[in-house]
Amino acid sequence: MRWNCRLSVTFSFELTRIVFRAVQGLGAGTGMTLVATLIGDIFPLQERARWQMSVNIVYAVANLLGPALGGWFTDHGPMLAPLITNGSQWRWIFYVNLPLGIIALSTLLLCLPSTISERSPNSAGLGTFQRIDITGSLLCMGATTCLLLGLTWGSSQPSAWISPQVGGILTAAIILALFFLLAESRAAEPILPLHLFRNQIFAADAALALLVYMILLGLAIYLPLFLQGVLGLSATGAGVSITPFLLSVTGGATLASWLIAIRKRYQSMLIVGTLIMALGVFLLAYMGPATNLPATVIWMIMARLGIGSIFSVLYLAAQNVLPLTQLGVGSALVRYLGQMGSTLGVALVGTVVNQSLTSSGKNTRAALPVALQHGFLTIFVFCAMALLVVCFLKDAPSMHPPGQATRRKKA
Repeated sequence: MRWNCRLSVTFSFELTRIVFRAVQGLGAGTGMTLVATLIGDIFPLQERARWQMSVNIVYAVANLLGPALGGWFTDHGPMLAPLITNGSQWRWIFYVNLPLGIIALSTLLLCLPSTISERSPNSAGLGTFQRIDITGSLLCMGATTCLLLGLTWGSSQPSAWISPQVGGILTAAIILALFFLLAESRAAEPILPLHLFRNQIFAADAALALLVYMILLGLAIYLPLFLQGVLGLSATGAGVSITPFLLSVTGGATLASWLIAIRKRYQSMLIVGTLIMALGVFLLAYMGPATNLPATVIWMIMARLGIGSIFSVLYLAAQNVLPLTQLGVGSALVRYLGQMGSTLGVALVGTVVNQSLTSSGKNTRAALPVALQHGFLTIFVFCAMALLVVCFLKDAPSMHPPGQATRRKKA
């Protein structure tokens, strides 16, 4: 009886945690998408790159302070006793977000005008909820969940891909995705308007978002493993060495945004950035135990600078060719494909690395350098595919009249 009660309490706690994590993810995902949408909604094309640069700087500061502050609370929180104790110190990585959230919400309520976007005549009342594509949303969530689970389980070990569990859930993902596409083709206001992919520039931009996040997460997961498992750095040393890699993406995005704001063109800058990224990843693919740390850091920075330059264009290029009424759904789709790319990249690279370790038949530590080389070569293939996609992401005149966003901002 006591065991059943304990099991019930544990299940309730885990379920509650999952629900609130889902709520937090819903809010965070909405916020990240709306930031890009607001920039496209408020500012004309010639100003968006400059304002996107400001967002990149804020992201860089948050990227530095957030993990450092959370780690300090976790390791040294009891120094602030009785406010923080040994039992509550790890919870402060969540508590610290409460005042920040209140500040952000207050700023939105006080400073964000309610008249930025043009309202639809049917945007109020029950009709708003009746037009929501519920069927499409549920099918999309189901297909995405099955795909993520299948990729996660399959990448755990090479033999897992042929297991009935992985095969079944991936088959379910494909079936749900087909039903989702069918539902979207018939929905009055679909969450994924399929006609957007008839636009070559938007389709290329969406494919680039998928690929660049595959590259980013593949590097972010396996570079620390190389630093610790091959070069023998400590966890702290690996963290310090990886910091330039984390910062250079913001530097690349900021520099690229500045150049776009000046030149009003993005394709040539995209090609150069993708080439720099591919060269950096190619050099990383030939690292080994004899590679010195400074060279590794330089190659990491090269790869990340190129990734950052691509980040600066993802939303700008999509918004440039979409009507104002489609900015939200277009930005959301770019973000969604990026998140899918994150999981897909880690799964594919993980499968290659695990397969290489399994087939080597050697000690794992001895075989790790070669396995990671295979993983980085896989990422290089993603870079080559991204370079091909960039060739289709051409400069195009904006669909938005130069004064349109400014007039709406004044209104």
